[in-house]
Amino acid sequence: MIESQIIRIAINRLVPDASCNVGGSSYSDIEWTDSRNIFTEADFNSEVQKVKDEIKNAVVQRVYPSIEEQLDALWHTMDAGLLPKTGRFYEMIKEVKDKYPKPKG
Repeated sequence: MIESQIIRIAINRLVPDASCNVGGSSYSDIEWTDSRNIFTEADFNSEVQKVKDEIKNAVVQRVYPSIEEQLDALWHTMDAGLLPKTGRFYEMIKEVKDKYPKPKG
């Protein structure tokens, strides 16, 4: 089912008003009901791969912690002395934390 949705998305991107039936997962499985909408197999395969890559990237982004969480973890690791406290990254964050400390309690 996912594959057919990917194919539908790819076809819609190539020809928004495409008129066809999809019976499988390859270019040869497309049954055109309107010959004006036909595009090349290379274009089709390229667009399908783009859609798959976008889905993969979206999944990976959801699996990893946010950039904010990653940077906060890096800061706390450095501040605890587990990584060197050298470099501009540590200095920038330390300056802000010293200037605006978290309220206690």
